[in-house]
Amino acid sequence: MTTAAELWHCSRETLRLALQCGRVLILATHGDNGHAVTCYAPEVLGVWPAEIGAIDETKSLHFLRIGIRGADSKWSNLENVSVNPDLKLAYIFACHGGTKACQWQEHLAPAQVVVYNRFSTVWDHAIWFAFTGPSELKNLK
Repeated sequence: MTTAAELWHCSRETLRLALQCGRVLILATHGDNGHAVTCYAPEVLGVWPAEIGAIDETKSLHFLRIGIRGADSKWSNLENVSVNPDLKLAYIFACHGGTKACQWQEHLAPAQVVVYNRFSTVWDHAIWFAFTGPSELKNLK
């Protein structure tokens, strides 16, 4: 059993668990070129959608890719992680995550995806969580 405290720490294991079991996914992290990146974690973890039309080993569109960025700034240990078919909402905090908005939407469908194709600020997120987010969460079925 995973505790709430364990889910606050974004690691490869907690991200995998959130993707496979969650109904709401909130990636509160940095971003770069369509990726969500944990820059200040013990290991730099990235998550991103595959290209449009890509399928995983099970022939499903519903997956994301995760990996660890090494000291050479290259992604290694790449892994396709299936996404819960009951995912309803994905809020991607990552700056410029919207560079790959179509890919996020395809691979997380039918979930609603909120992503920014620009720098996103704490203010943006505070406004969403204060005004838009509560009604979005209430409307989830």
